[in-house]
Amino acid sequence: YVVTNLNNQYQLVSLPDLKTILYSETAFTYIKNENNEVSHVIYVQNKKTGVADITGKILLPPVYDFLEVISPQVFFVRLGNKNGYVNEKNQWICKFSTEK
Repeated sequence: YVVTNLNNQYQLVSLPDLKTILYSETAFTYIKNENNEVSHVIYVQNKKTGVADITGKILLPPVYDFLEVISPQVFFVRLGNKNGYVNEKNQWICKFSTEK
């Protein structure tokens, strides 16, 4: 896989067929596993953030207003007025609201 930048759109492209697997409005952020190998990428589409594995399989769809990596399997996210932790299967581990 290779990352390209075409017309200010970043793309994850498979080799050797050169198919675009995933695109992002900003540069990809790489997440490394315990072996220091890139295992996931954070990407942005329509100003929302998501996570995909290195093959382009979407793990967290691009719906989050904010996303921070806790580990390769756990992410702190903000979705509207809800904050919390989700796993790499997009399941809430802990959720809390910022509503008053």
